Amino acid sequence: MLLGTQATLINRMERVKALKKDAEYYHEITEGDRYWEGQIAVYNEELNFLDEIMRDYLSGVMK
Repeated sequence: MLLGTQATLINRMERVKALKKDAEYYHEITEGDRYWEGQIAVYNEELNFLDEIMRDYLSGVMK
């Protein structure tokens, strides 16, 4: 069973991945619109941040 915090982090990561996929799609169909490049960068940064939180959380749980 997932702990509440872990489930929340996983859920948020999945939502951000979906948003990033949408942004990549719109970036492609708008032929490289810079707005979507920025959105993709924001989603990448958020995914990296969430990944770091998850690793820190799991290392604390495993101790």
